[in-house]
Amino acid sequence: MSERINKLNNLSVDIINGLPGSFFVIDNDTRNLIRWNKNFEKITGYAAEELSEMTPLDFATPDEKKLTAKTIEKIIKTGKASGEQFLVTKSGKKIPHYFSHTRLKRGPKTYGVGMGLDITKQREAMETVKRERTVSDAIISGLPGTFFVIDLKTFKIVRWSSNFEKVGGYTKKEILNMSPEDVVVKKDRQKIREALKKVIKEGKTNLEVCTLTKDGKKIPNYISAALFSEEGHQYIAGIGINISERKKAEKALLLSEEKFRTMFDTMTQGVVYIDSHGRITSV
Repeated sequence: MSERINKLNNLSVDIINGLPGSFFVIDNDTRNLIRWNKNFEKITGYAAEELSEMTPLDFATPDEKKLTAKTIEKIIKTGKASGEQFLVTKSGKKIPHYFSHTRLKRGPKTYGVGMGLDITKQREAMETVKRERTVSDAIISGLPGTFFVIDLKTFKIVRWSSNFEKVGGYTKKEILNMSPEDVVVKKDRQKIREALKKVIKEGKTNLEVCTLTKDGKKIPNYISAALFSEEGHQYIAGIGINISERKKAEKALLLSEEKFRTMFDTMTQGVVYIDSHGRITSV
């Protein structure tokens, strides 16, 4: 029987030492560590004799000692706790960890059982994503006109430039619940539907529509859009250029042509057209 118990004990030790990350058990009465795996020794840099005299507060940064104490109280009170904290090694190195704790009862005694995973790589990846996002946001904000991205699964606007908010007058919350049809005048909504079909089929499209701001202002825009994929998900990226001045110029030209045409049509005398060489081309 004793041999079997020894084998089981050895097996449990092997299992604990084989766990990824750090494993430890805390006596909730004394707050001291009473058990840990080899990884915990390796990560912290402390010898077993040193660890047996230490509490979780000894591995916390000065700024996080209060948080660590609250976590221990939460384990005792609710039976579980989890979160991100730094683990300070013997050399003073701060390693970001994700800790998960549970309460264990054995007779009248209670213990805190914890697992910690090094999340340095995850933190670095998140920082890289943040930096890339900052750069892309700066580029997008610097684009002329209004930039937007449409999720083809929901047909909602999921990203946009600061100009999109400024020109449209809509809030972030409002834009997140909007589709492309919501930002154009009613008569141009069919154009939007046809353009979406075309960009899905051909990969890109261009069109002219009249956009509608929150306060009801109508702005003619020339929109260029293209299809792209990210992580297996399809989106449409588009940019709109305000063509109000061009429309005004076109209107002025038409009025000018109509004015001269009317003038010529109502003249009682003949009109002679002469080219640059002084030759009569028509009468």
